[in-house]
Amino acid sequence: MPTSTEVLNELFFSLLEAFTDTQLDQDVIQETGICQSCLLKFNEYDELITRAEVIQVDLTNLLT
Repeated sequence: MPTSTEVLNELFFSLLEAFTDTQLDQDVIQETGICQSCLLKFNEYDELITRAEVIQVDLTNLLT
């Protein structure tokens, strides 16, 4: 089972902690898997964030 996103290689639990603004216990991270639908959504989010950052850079370059 993958533990990180496909594009940025961000750890799923790091993203989950950022979303919930909480710190997960190490035991929870080690003992808990991630469901397939969550995996797909994390990868989708990762891809879209990466694309948005590229667009932001492109727009900044066009405006300067």
